[in-house]
Amino acid sequence: MEYSSSYKRLAVLLSLLLFFYLPTAFADPRSSELERVEIIATTPSPATGLPENMVAKHIQMLDSEDIEESQSLAITDVLSSKFSGVTTNAAQNNPLQPDVQFRGYTASPLLGLPIGVAVYQNGVRLNEPLGDTVNWDVISTDAIAGVQFISGANPLYGLNALGGALTIQMKNGFTHPGHSFKINHGSFDRDIISLQSGASNDNYSYYVNFKRFEEDGWRDLSPSDANNYFANFAFKNESSQLDFSIQHADTDLTGNGAVPIELAEQEYDAIFTAPDVTENEMTMFSVDGSHWLDEKLQLTGNAYVRNTETDAFNGDLAEDDDDDDANDDNDDEFNAVNNISVNDQDSHGFSSQATWFNALSGKNNQLTLGIAYNQGEADFTSRVQQASLDPDTRSTLTEGAQTGDFTDDE
Repeated sequence: MEYSSSYKRLAVLLSLLLFFYLPTAFADPRSSELERVEIIATTPSPATGLPENMVAKHIQMLDSEDIEESQSLAITDVLSSKFSGVTTNAAQNNPLQPDVQFRGYTASPLLGLPIGVAVYQNGVRLNEPLGDTVNWDVISTDAIAGVQFISGANPLYGLNALGGALTIQMKNGFTHPGHSFKINHGSFDRDIISLQSGASNDNYSYYVNFKRFEEDGWRDLSPSDANNYFANFAFKNESSQLDFSIQHADTDLTGNGAVPIELAEQEYDAIFTAPDVTENEMTMFSVDGSHWLDEKLQLTGNAYVRNTETDAFNGDLAEDDDDDDANDDNDDEFNAVNNISVNDQDSHGFSSQATWFNALSGKNNQLTLGIAYNQGEADFTSRVQQASLDPDTRSTLTEGAQTGDFTDDE
């Protein structure tokens, strides 16, 4: 039986009417009332006690439990595995010295890279004075209470915070009481020992952490070791809290460079030239605290002093100058160079702010005023030393004559 086109159009129209009408005809009439929607304007910058949803930034946060569950070797591994937009690049070829990149902006220990991320620990800026570099190896992951990554440029975070700011809060005995001892052993003779202890009473607390990392590395002549110490002593009462922290790190890291693909095919764990060592020694003292003058006015502040010495020793194959016949004999004897540098950096500073909480026109308001001061000095020394290359280990021998003078850049 065939239907005319007019009947078909009528059937389609009736079907559409039933489809849209029946659900509303049998629905609860109260469901047609729209839910109340309340719009809260965001604020341009974070402040004391400000909820995350009132900050006009993308904020990612982790606590100590998240860090522990990640089973990460360093804070850089935590960032790349837990935070969106964060990647790491092993340019230094050492697990404790990667470049951290966030949406194209970098925080790196490598001097000369354009830094675009500011890093803070308990309110203290960790970017070094020379080049704003960040030495990730001096931060003990086990002593971290929480991490926040705040995206976007913000002048409150100082120089070169173009991509965002990473803020790190360290543990104390009030927030992390208890005692633990961990030992890990892995491939390539990797050993990690971590000891932490914290306790408190009504007004006083302590927290200490020691972590040691060492390994032979999966490549030839690639051992590394790092010792990190952190201690916090705190006082608090109903209106005030004061924290005093001591931090020390002593690291000796090897990061041999890339090898030609032909050499890697013959020997996967081979190196091209050695040594390539970076040694960091950092000591920092810091104090931070807060005090409520009354129910509406809070004062907070911190002060710190830090010294970081970085020693680098890189052995490289020297370029052969075929045009200089007079130096052929010398080139045969000294076919490699050692690039040696010492970077001694001192920094200190303080910050303070006052935050006023009050209602204005029936709405909760918060006003924050603050000041910060940081000063850093760097004494950078470098030299080049002639050397010869051991054909068996491809490592430089340092009996060569030294060339060039020390150059200082302060």
